[in-house]
Amino acid sequence: MCHVLGAHYVGSAMPPAFLNSREDAGLVWTVIVLAFVIYKVPGVLGNFTYIVWLAIKPPLVFLFGGAAFYCVALLVMANELGVWETSAAKETVYWFLGTALVLAGHATKARPDPDYARTLLRRALRAAILIEFIVNFYVFPLSAELVFVPLVGLLGVMEAWNKGQAEPDPRLAKLTGGALAILGWAVLVSFLVRIGLHPGDLLTRDTLERILVVPALTIAFIPFLYLIAWSSCRQLEGIRRHFALTP
Repeated sequence: MCHVLGAHYVGSAMPPAFLNSREDAGLVWTVIVLAFVIYKVPGVLGNFTYIVWLAIKPPLVFLFGGAAFYCVALLVMANELGVWETSAAKETVYWFLGTALVLAGHATKARPDPDYARTLLRRALRAAILIEFIVNFYVFPLSAELVFVPLVGLLGVMEAWNKGQAEPDPRLAKLTGGALAILGWAVLVSFLVRIGLHPGDLLTRDTLERILVVPALTIAFIPFLYLIAWSSCRQLEGIRRHFALTP
């Protein structure tokens, strides 16, 4: 059996699975949670339909549709230049759903200045190093991921809930932050040991492309975000002038 980053191969005839064990575990727990919520909360499907209806309103359609069109144009151009290939498609989808759409939403409230650009660059590096690479490329066996995934998810939800309170509980913040840090260091150390034992797994063009695709796409996405931020600021200024001139 040959073990490489993010996939298992048995012999030479068996192709790699599209989903790794962490994604398999996430899919299993997503189905379990959705089934539980649908069973326990009457009308949740109707509420979900309403949320979808809100998401397809013209302003959001133009915003997210424009983001999708811009990203597709980027990928077509990058593919023609030979700097993006379909082997990085999964990482690209993750980036678009988990980073690009969020950045596009935040851009409507941002000011297009140098501080905004620096914030985007820092976010690009964090996403590439901490999320796309360590989390998605180095995975544990499925039995471990079935415990790891819900544990990280629960801690993340608790941390986000606590931060959203008017008076966050410092003890809960310390608990969730410390636990997430320990889990993060455990993954990082395991990853470094793995690379030390099998450095050839990292030093391949395919792996490097998958590592670099997130920061590269985020940097290339900045002009679109600046355009959205500039347009939103102009619209807000126009509304303010209108009310200022209204007797």
